[in-house]
Order: sequence, then C-alpha cells, then structure tokens
Amino acid sequence: MTLICGPRRAALELLQTLGELLSIEPVFLTDVELDDVPAGSVQEVIQRLDGRSLLFDLETVCWSPWLQLDPVRLLRQYARHHGVMAVWPGSFSGGMVHFGAPDRRDHVRADARGLSVMSPIPTRLPDEVPFVIERISAWSTAS
Repeated sequence: MTLICGPRRAALELLQTLGELLSIEPVFLTDVELDDVPAGSVQEVIQRLDGRSLLFDLETVCWSPWLQLDPVRLLRQYARHHGVMAVWPGSFSGGMVHFGAPDRRDHVRADARGLSVMSPIPTRLPDEVPFVIERISAWSTAS
C-alpha cells in the first residue's frame, strides 16, 4: 500500500500519470462511498471499490461519521487483497499520517509503519522520475 503525500494538485497529477502508465482509471472515492445511497459500513465501501487500486478523495471517508472508520485501517484492509495507491489528503511526518486539526472530529492521526509514502517532485526533463518514495519499516518506532 502506498500513500501519495504532498500538495494536492501535484499528488493528483502523479496519480493520473501512474494511471496512464498502468492503464487504470483513478477512482474518486466520493462516487464509490456515496453512490446513489451512502455506504453503511466499511465492508460495503470495500465491496464497492471492487478491485480498483488508484484512489483519491479520501477526505470523504474522514467526513463520514456514520461509518466510524479509520481511513488508513480501511486502506490496509482493502490492500490485503488489492494493491492500493491513494492520494492522502493530509500530511506525513515522523512516521505518521495526519488529516485535519486535533480539535476537529474529522482529525486522523495514523501510524504509517509498513506503508510506502510517495511524494511528488518537480521535474524538468521527461526521463526524470516525478516522485520519491519512502518505505516506512514495520519495525520503526513512530512517535
């Protein structure tokens, strides 16, 4: 499982580029989660994803209190059966991913151990890799 962390526009451009290279269309999670009727459980969200592996708009999960789920846990559970690359809507630091402010109900602070974190970087030449990737060891100590 890989989280793409960085400025939203650059992260979405990177996801789109990866989609083109892999011939996979990135999925707008709001469409999956809300569809005609909002998903009622984590399992229903996973079923609706149906093998899709490039995801963005994860903040919709943070803003869906009726699901009562941790978006990173959802992705980990889904990634057990499908490779996942998702644009993370917040930040990454100190082995943790963050979304929202600590005093908000949509606040997420999750351990990134065992994940890969991809950060988009500017390029000048077409043969340059447009990202750096860091594998967070499952044995590291996150603060």
